[in-house]
Formats: sequence, structure tokens, C-alpha cells
Amino acid sequence: MGEESISRGKRRYRHSESHPPPQKAIYMFSFDLSAMVENSRGAVEFTEGERREFKHNGFLVIPDAIDDEALGQIRDVVWDSIPEDPESRDDLLEAEYRNLGGKDPSVTDREPFYPIWEQMFSYADELVGGDSLIAPEPSDLDGWLSLNLNFPDEGRPEDANSPSTSDISGHVDGFGDGFSEPPGFTIAGTVYVDRVPPRGGGLTVWPGSHWSAAEHFESNDVEGFVDAQSNQNEPPYDVGDPFEVAGGAGSLVLWHGRLQHTTGVNLGSNVRVGLFKRFHHEDYDDHWEQDLEQPFAHWPAIQDIDTKGTHLQ
Repeated sequence: MGEESISRGKRRYRHSESHPPPQKAIYMFSFDLSAMVENSRGAVEFTEGERREFKHNGFLVIPDAIDDEALGQIRDVVWDSIPEDPESRDDLLEAEYRNLGGKDPSVTDREPFYPIWEQMFSYADELVGGDSLIAPEPSDLDGWLSLNLNFPDEGRPEDANSPSTSDISGHVDGFGDGFSEPPGFTIAGTVYVDRVPPRGGGLTVWPGSHWSAAEHFESNDVEGFVDAQSNQNEPPYDVGDPFEVAGGAGSLVLWHGRLQHTTGVNLGSNVRVGLFKRFHHEDYDDHWEQDLEQPFAHWPAIQDIDTKGTHLQ
């Protein structure tokens, strides 16, 4: 598996000694499939470098995490569940972003989702370490269903007046309208059901913003954060430039619960179909307040990894 190195412009961070900033504005996604080995739980093992990359940036891209057969079943469910014609761009342009979740009656077949969520859980739990996350249950398919459809926007990539990644703002899940305690979650996963090219509606993140959130919470309360994000539609601190995650079908993006993110601009011809799931530490309710200031305090496989001197190049 080859490597892809993506360089961005200068980013600004405000970090304390306990919250080390990324050393360079270079994000390298180099998940080495040859280094993956099955363990007794059917999960994978991550190298220390991959764990360091996640700690550093707050997200990690895993290509080819989900097999084609499982993805094909999801595609069938999608087009059986929505009225739009996938071959009609005009039809798709008129549609709005849609999340088919929970007990959405338009999704009549939930069975194909569970094997994928089970695989997502295996990756996430292995990355966190210590068998820490709450495992999915087949009986809770309604609660596990989260299918995000990002329909094409007006405009084309070659049009200078089309929307761009720099025009959008992000958010931190669980800290806005409808806030309740405990807010947020430990880690999330997003699976691309089809290939997502640049400016094709991919997950867009603000690398390192989980550290910015931690520093913010050292001297600010949760209520102020919620008020600011509800009113401004973005967190109350500077996090630099966004990065859009492109990837092939079956790519899995794991990302930290306090990472700022949003749905990307889609100037392509296709619907970006993504499977999304949040995962909680089994004791999340007891230590979520500590997690706000110490984002890896309860991540046994990552908490002691040193990011000082990290050079992702």
C-alpha cells in the first residue's frame, strides 16, 4: 500500500506543556496493511507510529477496512430507501443532506449494517486499547443505524466561484443545541461506501483541534462552550485550516470525540454515502469531565505515547 503525503498551509495552535501541538502542518496517512495482524478478537493491531499519528492529528485514515461485498449490500439499501435517481444529476442537486438514522422508516433492511459496525468497533477498540469501548449488540440495530447522504452541491471544481473547503465551519459533536450531560463520546468512525475524491463531500476535519479543545476546557466551562458553538456554529477558539479527507470505497476514518469536523463540499456528480458511528468508553459517564482537559487519559494504548519531536513527513 503506497503512501500519500498532504501538505497544508501554516496553522495556528495555542497549547500548554500537557497538550503538545503538532510539530509540522503535514498530515501523512500511511496505514501499512502489511503491519496489520488478526488477534483473537478478529481486530487489527496498530503500530506505535499509527497511534502517535492519531494522538497528534486526532484522526487516522485506514484504507480498505471494509470489504466490497459488504459495501455492495449497503449501496442496495441506500437506493432502495430514497426516492432520488442516482443517474440524474438534476435529481441529486435538488436533494438535501440527509441522515437516515434511528428508526427511519425509509430504511427497511438494517441487517447489512451490523457486520460493518462490528468491524468499525474492532478497529476503534483496538486503537483505544484495553477492551475499553462498549461493544455493539445485534439487538440494537435501530440505535446503530446512521447513514449519512451528502448530495452534490451546485458548482463544479473548475469553477472559481464554487464553494470550497475554506468556506465552511466545523463543530464538536454533543456541545451545541440539545446539549445534555454527559456530552460527546470517546471516538467515532466514518466509512466511505464509495470512492470519495477531493471536493467530493468527504469528512472534513481540523487536525489537532482536539488539543485546542482540551486547552480551552482548562480555563473555561462547558456551558460557555455550548453557548458559543450554538450561537456561532463553531467552537470558541481558533483551530487553523480544515482538511478534507478523500479516500477509496471501504476507507475508514477514526476520529477523536473532540475533533472539530463537518461534512465537506461536494462538487462531484455522486452522492457521498457514509456510515457513521460514535463509540463510548464503558466508564465514559464517570470520567467525561476529566476527558475534556485530558483527551487521552482513558486510552490505554495511546495515553503514554510521546508526540514530542513527531515528524510526519
